Amino acid sequence: MDAATGKLVKNLKHEGFIYDMQFSADGKKLLTACGKTAYIWSIELGKVEREVTGHSEVLKSVQFGKTGKWILTTSWAEESKIWSTENGDLLKTYSASSLSDKGDLLLVLSKRNIDVVNTSDWSVIRSLEIPETQPNLVYTYAGISPNEKWIATYDNAYKKVKVTDVKTGEVIQSFDFEGPLLSNVLFDPSGKKIITIGTEANQVQVWDLSSGKPLFTLTGEQFRSTMACVFSPNGSLVANNHFDDIKITSANSGALIKTIEGNQPEPWTDYNGISAIEFDGTGKWIAASFFDGVFKLWEVSTGRLLFSTKTF
Repeated sequence: MDAATGKLVKNLKHEGFIYDMQFSADGKKLLTACGKTAYIWSIELGKVEREVTGHSEVLKSVQFGKTGKWILTTSWAEESKIWSTENGDLLKTYSASSLSDKGDLLLVLSKRNIDVVNTSDWSVIRSLEIPETQPNLVYTYAGISPNEKWIATYDNAYKKVKVTDVKTGEVIQSFDFEGPLLSNVLFDPSGKKIITIGTEANQVQVWDLSSGKPLFTLTGEQFRSTMACVFSPNGSLVANNHFDDIKITSANSGALIKTIEGNQPEPWTDYNGISAIEFDGTGKWIAASFFDGVFKLWEVSTGRLLFSTKTF
């Protein structure tokens, strides 16, 4: 795709809908999850550089490691794998529901414990375990701060988001999440804010890490059916899906800045809504994949649609 003209140069064809995707840090590659396979695409050539297979169930998330030496894949069977980007070799397999690579550290999340792994030698440097006295408590979501000093965790019983110091294991902050169920928790790029995404309306909140208080709650109809929510690379914007549209919100004030219309065929159903959203590394573009195989790319500043294509 030529960003200046919006002309489609290459079409990245898939055999099914894209459930997750991520641009590489240099913007030259795109990693996609389709079925049980992860694909590493060359943006310039418009072709697959490598297919990565080995999961027994459909993939729910894919990530480039920050170092670029591996990719992370996680399936709905709570199985996570680390693969070499150079040759596609399988490096590690974890029985985990989520993986997050922030450079030197790897966060491995399973239901009863969270391990912080040093990726230089794959040693566990910190493990957070739920006591046996709390049999009904499980970790459901976790994230690691950009400076790799803190872990944010969410449990399903007490509905608390806790921030723990990686080095000491001390809980330095906790937030009371009042919604019925949390679907994700993540740090902003500065590491000073945390966003929590609930499963119902009025449950997208941005928190100040130092005070432990919510800065604002993103309310309104546009925050229903939020399946995808991401910060822009500089942390100034929050993008989330509202059915087949994208809402761009200020991460500083909570004000709605722009609505990017997906313009999917009516009537709207679960099968033509947004499955994934991703900013490119510069924050100038935002991409969305849809459950019906449509892939679209917009210019963030204007909301102009650069191109739309069918991936299968």
